[in-house]
Order: sequence, then C-alpha cells, then structure tokens
Amino acid sequence: MSDILSALGQSLYTKSSASTSKSTFSASATKSGSDPISDFLAYQKLTPQEKIVDSILKKHGLTKEDLAKLSPEDQKKIMDEIKSEIETQTKKQLAEKGILVDMSA
Repeated sequence: MSDILSALGQSLYTKSSASTSKSTFSASATKSGSDPISDFLAYQKLTPQEKIVDSILKKHGLTKEDLAKLSPEDQKKIMDEIKSEIETQTKKQLAEKGILVDMSA
C-alpha cells in the first residue's frame, strides 16, 4: 500500500515525457474538439488510484501541473486527501472480498 502511495506521489511530481504522454481524463476532456469516445477509453485505461487522483484534482479544479505549482502546504493537504481516499477505497474493496477483518469489534 505504501509503495503505491509513494509511486503515486512521485508520478504527480514527475514531469517526464512518459508521464505527460499519458493523459488523464480531466486533461483530455479540456481539449477543445476532443473525441468523447477517445476520452472515455483513455479514462478506462487509468488505474483505480489514478482515477482517485483525477477525481480529487478535478474536485479542486486543478491539474497535475497546477498541483506542482501550489505551495508545499497546499500540496500536502491535497496529497493527504488523495492518500486518505486511496486507503478508504482499498479497505472497502478488501472488506467486500472478506479479506479485511475488523479486529477491534
């Protein structure tokens, strides 16, 4: 789990050509005249973690580039929100599969 989060954090701040060639749904949807089918297919290729990042950034009206320009405090707040949502979704999926057991009960 922590490997996923650290990789996610690195991918958000990496500005390599590989990361910019893979567009997220919000980035492709903002292009004028974009094809809805291509946008949908691009979104479907995203991992669940990338979809969470995309939705949280969209909620704040940001792109990955905008996030990189924010102050460290604001970046940390958004990254903490992303981390929390990924953990919540992961626990939910594990509980649905019966893998996660609440030992506090």
